[in-house]
Amino acid sequence: MRHLSERHAAYFGHWSRLLLMERQAGQAEAEAPSAAAAASATLLFEGQRPARGRDGGSGQQTLVRFRVAGTDEPPLTDVASEGDFAVVDSADGCLVGLCAGLVREIACDRLALLCDRPLKKTDLHYRIRKSNSQKSIGICLSYLVMLMEDSPISTRLRELLIDKRPPEVTSFDHATVVSVRQFAAPLNREQRKCLLATLAAKDFVLLKGYPGTGKTTFLAALVAALVHLGARVLVSAYTHSAVDNILVKIVDTYPQVGLLRIGQEARVHPRIRSRCLASELQSLQQQQREGSSGATSAGVRALVESRPVVGCTCLGALDPCLARCQFDFALIDEAGQAPLPACLGPLLRLSGSGGRFLLVGDPHQLPPMVLSRRAASLGLGRSLLCRLLNREAVTARVTFALTEQYRMNSCLLQLPNQLLYNGELTAHESVSQLTLPAVTLPPRLRDPLACLAAVWSDRLEHSLVFVSTERIDSVQAESCGRRSSLAGQASGSSSLANPLEASLAVSLLRLLCPAAAAPADVGLMSPYRDQVALLRRRLSAESGSQLTGVEASTIDQFQ
Repeated sequence: MRHLSERHAAYFGHWSRLLLMERQAGQAEAEAPSAAAAASATLLFEGQRPARGRDGGSGQQTLVRFRVAGTDEPPLTDVASEGDFAVVDSADGCLVGLCAGLVREIACDRLALLCDRPLKKTDLHYRIRKSNSQKSIGICLSYLVMLMEDSPISTRLRELLIDKRPPEVTSFDHATVVSVRQFAAPLNREQRKCLLATLAAKDFVLLKGYPGTGKTTFLAALVAALVHLGARVLVSAYTHSAVDNILVKIVDTYPQVGLLRIGQEARVHPRIRSRCLASELQSLQQQQREGSSGATSAGVRALVESRPVVGCTCLGALDPCLARCQFDFALIDEAGQAPLPACLGPLLRLSGSGGRFLLVGDPHQLPPMVLSRRAASLGLGRSLLCRLLNREAVTARVTFALTEQYRMNSCLLQLPNQLLYNGELTAHESVSQLTLPAVTLPPRLRDPLACLAAVWSDRLEHSLVFVSTERIDSVQAESCGRRSSLAGQASGSSSLANPLEASLAVSLLRLLCPAAAAPADVGLMSPYRDQVALLRRRLSAESGSQLTGVEASTIDQFQ
């Protein structure tokens, strides 16, 4: 421990205490009755069959299927997502842990779990709950211990993160600029500037990737340019979906780049599952026609070392197959949502001498999700990205922002610009004046819906419309189409539902789709789970109509 200063020891003690606070809060939540589980749908057993696990295991597993018991049940997608670890209990709560496994398939009314053993009691009513695992806290504690090791990369990270040594930049010759020109050419001016600056950084770069600014396009080009220059790149993020968004873009745009995905296949995007370690090893064994049932550690290490790009979550960086790997560059996307200790994992996989990293995120969006309010107030709720952005020693030479966005027209852009981004965002000319085509209402609807005239307009200033339902009664809400019951207020839940607004939203969509927008391009969202459940029931009642394909989810789920 002689290599550690008092500041280093204090840093370790502080963050260890915060993680232990978070672990205690997680244990308390797990022991308390879960509101989400209590409000989840009642399930019936639908069947089960043996299934060979695709997640790296060699044992026989069972795919157990359930369906919701009735049409008025809340959607299963509000409780869990594909790749989550879920536990099945009896609906009355008398029997717990009847089976457990990874969610392999999930829809509003169907669920399939990949379990280690079959379900024995198949004649009950069931509920599912997502398991609150404390494994992530243990991994973050391991990262803190690794940060204190007497190794080149740990020493360098302590200098940058704890001792606050200013990051350094260098310059590269004209030949390097020419070499990466093919990757910079499709990018806009901001993106090209950030690409060259990242290649010139000696320590790290911070990128504020605002919504709709082509962040994923830029990151794919950066990774391809780094590989072209001979670097090995670790692509990571706190969530599986964020990792896979980048990898899918790389596969689509730069198919020549060899990549490997570390993680359980059930949690990986279907487009990337063939690039997972288990699948790659299986294909390699078949090609070599080896009779062995498993791969040797040397074979795994050789496979990982052969790929210039490796993707994993921040917590997945502790995977044993990466234990001896060193990367020249680490990229962490959505870094504003990742707790600081979790970001240490990918950084600790860097080369101690010249490894560099890029943190990408939006400091104006969601911070790290922390259960313990005290731990959050003491620092766990503030990301590494935000800490470095606010550090005086971090100069403008390593801090950049993508501000030209391609998602919202100039009118829509005004709202986030005024509320969050201090006017930084600009709309690219290709989208700045875009609007939906105007909708012509039938004569019978013009008078009842006169107060909603702006909704049907194609004028730019009507791109964002606020509608107060205080001015609309149930007759107006239902006059747009078929009359349906306004009943449906959720009960037994702390969430909120408004049947009038649900009827109005679905009625408006009947006229907008497909006259102005394809159903698959429409998102119907609400901050409340019960309202989303009500919207989904209303949409499902429209089966066979022009609304098939409209997606309804909470704001967080869309995020």
